Amino acid sequence: MGASLAGTCFVTLRKYGFCSEDDWSKDESEAADSLIAALKRVAEKQRETLRLGSGCGVDDDTWLWGEQEPCYEALLCDARRELELADADQSRHHLYEFVVQRLLDRKRRRVVSDQEKILADQLLRCAEQFGQDFDSDDVICQFAGENQNLFDQYAEVARLVRRRLAQVEAWDGMIEEAVPVDVGELHLPAVKGALGALIPAKLHARFDKSAAKQKLPKDVPTGGSYLRCDGWRVSVYEEESLREGDMVSVCRIFF
Repeated sequence: MGASLAGTCFVTLRKYGFCSEDDWSKDESEAADSLIAALKRVAEKQRETLRLGSGCGVDDDTWLWGEQEPCYEALLCDARRELELADADQSRHHLYEFVVQRLLDRKRRRVVSDQEKILADQLLRCAEQFGQDFDSDDVICQFAGENQNLFDQYAEVARLVRRRLAQVEAWDGMIEEAVPVDVGELHLPAVKGALGALIPAKLHARFDKSAAKQKLPKDVPTGGSYLRCDGWRVSVYEEESLREGDMVSVCRIFF
């Protein structure tokens, strides 16, 4: 259930684009949908091959890739090339490439934090007033003085702004960066789900009854507790995951 929810939650994030920590434009969301659709066509071929070659039932949750996990990057790149060949608009090729990186959870675009916005606005106003580059040491020193830690903060924000201005005509308060390691998987579960590689074979629902009869190891915690507030509740386990920055748990709680 958790794996399926992860894929569904982030499809919703892409569709509506309301998450400031993971911003998607309409074109990017449509490109992602096209790439996912291409992966589903690959999965359907795998599913049909497996259905013909085995005597067991094959459904949407069946693991389709034998003993080894598929190479998601290679399959996404194949899907990207398929779309590029069908799309006469050359300007969209870069879009597909960028969206592939986002689906692999390597890059994201987010709204700058309040503190980052303050520093960026200060640098840009000062640069405009004195006719200097906003990321020059002279401009940064106007605010940081001899405080090295503060200088480093301004310099990092200036670097992010400079990189963003290479992508857009005017500063829009957004930055593109590598997905932090502690964020976990964002969109890769949707890729895995499209390819029939989300739920391991041994965790398929058909084995639920037999698994329920098995005894749990002694070190596995049992029971559960919930935090309640009016009609809302959250398990203590999910609340702990939320504090640790588990984005899957965040979306499960939200939706």
